[in-house]
Amino acid sequence: MMLGGRLAEIPSETGGPDEARVGIELVWDFLRGAHAIRIDRIQNAPGVSFAMTLSPSAPMSGESYLESLVQFVEHAGGPIREAPDGDGYLISTPIGDATLESSDVLGRSSVVVRLGAEEPAQPSPMNYSLPRNATPLLSGKIHLQRIGQFILQIMEEEEPDMAEAIADFRWIAEEAPLLDFAYGTADGQQIIASRMHDSKAWLTKLGMDPSHTFTREQFADIPQDATIVSAFPFELDFVLNLIDRAAEQQGEDPFGEAEEFLGFDVRGDVLENIGPRMMYYQSDSTGGGGLLSAVLIAELRDPARLERVHADLVERFNDFAGEQARGYVRIRPWEGAGHAIFSLATPGLPVPFEPSWAIVDNRLVVAGSPVGIVAAINAIADEGVSLNDNSKFAKAILNYLPESGAASVTFSDTERFAKLGYGGTNLLLSGLANAVRSPIDPGRDAGVLMPEFGAFASGISPMGAIEYWDDDDYVAVMRTDGSTVVEVAEMLGQFGGGQAVAAMVAMQVGVALPALSKARESAKQLKSATQVRGLIQAIIVYSNDNDGKLPVSYDELIKIGYISPEMLVSPVGPAWDGQGDVVMRTTIDPELANSFRANVVMAMDRAAYINGGINVPVGFADGHVEQLAHWEVDELLNDSGNEGARADFNLGD
Repeated sequence: MMLGGRLAEIPSETGGPDEARVGIELVWDFLRGAHAIRIDRIQNAPGVSFAMTLSPSAPMSGESYLESLVQFVEHAGGPIREAPDGDGYLISTPIGDATLESSDVLGRSSVVVRLGAEEPAQPSPMNYSLPRNATPLLSGKIHLQRIGQFILQIMEEEEPDMAEAIADFRWIAEEAPLLDFAYGTADGQQIIASRMHDSKAWLTKLGMDPSHTFTREQFADIPQDATIVSAFPFELDFVLNLIDRAAEQQGEDPFGEAEEFLGFDVRGDVLENIGPRMMYYQSDSTGGGGLLSAVLIAELRDPARLERVHADLVERFNDFAGEQARGYVRIRPWEGAGHAIFSLATPGLPVPFEPSWAIVDNRLVVAGSPVGIVAAINAIADEGVSLNDNSKFAKAILNYLPESGAASVTFSDTERFAKLGYGGTNLLLSGLANAVRSPIDPGRDAGVLMPEFGAFASGISPMGAIEYWDDDDYVAVMRTDGSTVVEVAEMLGQFGGGQAVAAMVAMQVGVALPALSKARESAKQLKSATQVRGLIQAIIVYSNDNDGKLPVSYDELIKIGYISPEMLVSPVGPAWDGQGDVVMRTTIDPELANSFRANVVMAMDRAAYINGGINVPVGFADGHVEQLAHWEVDELLNDSGNEGARADFNLGD
């Protein structure tokens, strides 16, 4: 509420029109209200119906909001008019007239917008897939099939050459399921849930295998002190089939060409060998819990096959690197944790990264450092404590894990990262508190937004997300801490403690820098446009005084005092090639130049065009000047009405 009030003050402070203040207030009242949107396909034109309901926050009524909105649109010259029956208004859109009216919807005073829809949308969130005790704040349904069919229709109309390819994969749209989703709060947590109804067959055809799930057995490979975990299926069959289809249409064989070049079967030896599961994590034991502690574990279908290919690749790489990089880059084989390990090394160069990998049983293990790969291998071999013994992981994941396992899992130690991000979040909220304060109303003060550290850090819930199969439905549920401030702190904390604070300071300073840069750019554009306009006016006056003749040189205009030499120097000049900054046409037909046509180019800031830095001011025969992007200038000069302009301005072809 305070931020909206602050934004509404800015137009008057900067000399802007009062309509800007009204527009900001309308937008803010809209954002603070309750909304519902419904879009459907219909048989008659325009083929789509739209309904939206806004229930403004008290004490504003739908009637008063509609009145303010109509006045604003009318004052701005918008396409709005009173409905013929006097009940509401009509507003023109590219696909027909939409009706606007005030009405009670579910007992709330509201504004209703309808285009091709009979009934208003109802702003009443449903508990789709949320716990029974949850308070829903947002919910909706998406018919993926209808959206897909709509996209297919457009593709078939716009790209008829793709019709055959579209036909092969038309099932993706025509068999797509209904998706419902909801967001709400319960037990001090924020919860996001979704469900794809009767989607097992469809998702299976897209490459998912319901039999490949994650259970406690897979999590036993991850250390107990993991801070971030992501476990997900990895199946490339569907993608490879798409590549095959595209290659067949183009008469190519990319995998055959790769095999001929590399000497092994990229598809069978590598791409089809990896899977069906993959896990990513960060932990203290593999490198301190940050990004450099990252470990990736990919299951392998045939580890021996990959080992044979890998040995050949290492030898080839080292031979190539020895020739091209003179030994400064190579793959270093070594022994650790009872396994053959490989690291990408840079002998003689202080490069602070040494990614390492190993094939362990039926897994490919990749880590960010030699320390990390040894710790990751030891965690796999250790049959003692593991991630399953982490109380936070149990609270976020294991307590909700189905007996059959999960299709995917994501976990984050929110408490750890939020504490690291506390300082950066404190800076962020201080900036927000200052932003909403009013320079003219000392009474508007948000106070201290950030809680003290003890209260902030108490009882933080970890983040856990699980996707699983419920018969033929595919369900996804994410649970996060109930405080948005905590979630912001977690995000900053993942950048790393003090680094997040420094990043936050830089971010807040950065808020001002673009504004200063924009102001400088605007000043240059204004000055440049003024100079181009002055040159155009000088040409017009000269032509009027000389029976329609045009000046043959800039010296002629300077000599009689129509322009000064400084007017020909661009604020972003001099032009790097020395061929002039602010320039005019010299070979144009006088009749065309004196036609006062609004699309005939007469002058421009050439330095802005070839040096860059600002949009290009271009002057036209009718005396007006426009700020155009580089590509817009090219499009304009290539028009037949401006033939010869590129040569006059020394722009080449």
